[in-house]
Amino acid sequence: MKKILVLLLSGAIFLCACSPKGDHSSPSSNPKPSKQSQASSDSIEQDEKAYASTLDSLKNDTSEGRANLYAFYDIDGNGTKELLTGHYFKGQYYLAAIYYLNQGVSTYLAQSRVASAGGSREVTTIYTDGTVFYAQWHSLSPDAKGYLYQLRSDNSGVDVLKEADFQIAGVDPNSESGQHTVFGTESKKELDLSSLKWKDIENYQATTSVGNQKTKWFVSIGFGSHPKRRLF
Repeated sequence: MKKILVLLLSGAIFLCACSPKGDHSSPSSNPKPSKQSQASSDSIEQDEKAYASTLDSLKNDTSEGRANLYAFYDIDGNGTKELLTGHYFKGQYYLAAIYYLNQGVSTYLAQSRVASAGGSREVTTIYTDGTVFYAQWHSLSPDAKGYLYQLRSDNSGVDVLKEADFQIAGVDPNSESGQHTVFGTESKKELDLSSLKWKDIENYQATTSVGNQKTKWFVSIGFGSHPKRRLF
């Protein structure tokens, strides 16, 4: 897997309004936003407030290869959106990490990452059936540890549907030891990341988070077994 170099692409959209010609033409006025666009704007604002602590941390992050885009998507369809961060490179969006609300608190779930040194690899895939697949391995070996997650509908956490060893690098996912065979993901459909409304983290305006909650950051300790989690 090649390390992804992030390129930021920005564009400007110009809206032009033309008024009727003639001596009695009235001055043009700014169009009022539709109810649908206003509702969408309000929804995004509420999501940003819910994940404010995480978004603030991401905006202040100056580390190399940090995520520079974010979007909201209801992975499990329970009415509560998750926060996705990502990159845009050569016309494609790439997932960086997923955060979800655990009893109202922004909580890290999984990430896709290529270590700048050491060969550590991580990949996360969101499926349209509401499940999330996460795997970790080392570049020098095809052996990997994988987890199939399901967010709880009551926003109380996440369940591990399956945890297993499999092979990933250079291995057919449909082989006996491949991902599709071990985790049954062959018939699952991956979420089209280009269908989401991505926003530049640099344009994020800090807001007061709901309940002034902090992000729960979990890190994996060790490799080769289900990651032990430590709360910062």
